[in-house]
Amino acid sequence: MTQMTRSAVGGRLSDDKRKAIALQALARTESIRVLAERNGVSGPTVKMKTCMSRG
Repeated sequence: MTQMTRSAVGGRLSDDKRKAIALQALARTESIRVLAERNGVSGPTVKMKTCMSRG
């Protein structure tokens, strides 16, 4: 999946899905790259959602 495609998918995530991704990233049970690939979003998207969830 290309970067542009992943970004487009990231813009269509539900709030619940975004929160779930952020919680998984905060838990650090797997790398950001793996988490991003599994959810069809970019690594920066995962990092941004993680930072946003920290307040």
